[in-house]
Amino acid sequence: MDPVVTSALVSIGTTWLTSGAKAPAHTLNLLWQVTLGRWDPLLEKIVRENVEKYAKDIDNELSKIPPENINPEPDISLIGPALEASKYYVAKEKARQMFAKLIAAEMDVTKSDQVHHAFVEIIKQMNPLDARVLSSFENPTTLLYCRFRDKEDPKADQIISDIYISDDFPAYDRNVSLAIGNLSRLGLIDIPTRNLGNVSIGGQNAALIARFKETQLYKVMERDFRSYAAVWEEIQTTSFTAYLTALGLTFRRVCL
Repeated sequence: MDPVVTSALVSIGTTWLTSGAKAPAHTLNLLWQVTLGRWDPLLEKIVRENVEKYAKDIDNELSKIPPENINPEPDISLIGPALEASKYYVAKEKARQMFAKLIAAEMDVTKSDQVHHAFVEIIKQMNPLDARVLSSFENPTTLLYCRFRDKEDPKADQIISDIYISDDFPAYDRNVSLAIGNLSRLGLIDIPTRNLGNVSIGGQNAALIARFKETQLYKVMERDFRSYAAVWEEIQTTSFTAYLTALGLTFRRVCL
């Protein structure tokens, strides 16, 4: 067996073998060997240095579990797919850590009932920015929707939606808006009153709108508005509410 894989197995097993949890440690090591114990030679160079880091991430999370909370019969139908999926993400620190937390949660009897099999696929479809946004999201959170209204053709209106302005994200970032959309797609947040097209549903969070108007994006839009005054009727900014779903709250608690 590859020496890196062997040392990783030893690393994962050490904490629990010394605490008497030999059966679940053995199960985890077998699954590790099956999923991360074999690599295509072309991929080996890429993942080799990260396999030990991943093992240490898992061991670090396992070490937080009190001996009396160790799950004697962890669900291999969750841990196996999690390890299999994570083998292609070992070079991505944030994803690696989320997988480590997910696996450790299943090995903890006080958390295993909160773990959902869907979490494996959710982690695969998130990037580090998605995780940052989800971690900072309050429940509820106010988002903004900004529209340039065309004087003659409403279908020509220009729209910027899912604008998230907060202490962690003080300036508009298009990628943050994309993260909001992805988190919504994954079912982690719900936006029941999202403004779409010419339908304006929401409110006027004056403080947040004023904060948005201080951003570079709004100042550029305002400049463009003045430049094309003959075309644009007004800049309309509306606030609306987003909520963490039950799935989102649990995922955040388990994996972040």
